[in-house]
Amino acid sequence: MLLSRRVAALLIAIAAVLPLSGSRRAPNHQPDLVLWAWERPEDLRSAEPNHVEIAYLAETLTVGRSGLGVHHRMQPLRVAPLTQVIATVRLESGSGADLGAATRERVVQELATVAGLQRVSGLHTDFDAVASPREFYRALLSELRARLGPGQWIGITALASWCMADDWMDGLPVNEAVPMLFSLGAGRADAEAYLESGADFRSPLCRHSVGLRLGDSLTLIPHHRRVYIFSDRAWNADLVARADHIARQLQ
Repeated sequence: MLLSRRVAALLIAIAAVLPLSGSRRAPNHQPDLVLWAWERPEDLRSAEPNHVEIAYLAETLTVGRSGLGVHHRMQPLRVAPLTQVIATVRLESGSGADLGAATRERVVQELATVAGLQRVSGLHTDFDAVASPREFYRALLSELRARLGPGQWIGITALASWCMADDWMDGLPVNEAVPMLFSLGAGRADAEAYLESGADFRSPLCRHSVGLRLGDSLTLIPHHRRVYIFSDRAWNADLVARADHIARQLQ
């Protein structure tokens, strides 16, 4: 019964998220602009499929003391038929979380299931791994790569500090790490000083893309890379047009 309810919930989430028609990622083609669609109803049918990709929150996985909690997306997402989509999975862990091998295997299985959803052209994980869960995260990504194979596109979000003054991501088996250059908190001054110096990111994984919030200043943002944009409000045609203009400015 539990398995039936879980499968039913997943099928509802799939039906709510995307129409069944469409295609997987075209080889060697990655649009310069990616729009994040978080956990709310989103209509992104105005986004031009040849120029814009959508990274939507597919589910949230919470690692706690007693194992893994799974929350599937239940909010609708509408995109044009040929739009490429990246399934994003948010990972969260609290104090005393069970980060053992059994939990890691369950997370890998969940991620592999999401990566196999219809129309998904890539998988993105979002995890603010502080010092203690990093080995868990590294092992998880290595096992995920082994499960999915070398041909599956895998990306991660990266705290700005990981890209500028840290080497823990060296050797991670992922295609891309997106530096999150908004909501910097206590590290804002250090991040701004680093960017103002003109230095590129220390980690090579961070040199392909940037993550922004719609409306933030573009003064210090590196150019000539893929642009991921988050909006505090639900996307509409006007906001999509603004995001497209920003991406073109940064190319």
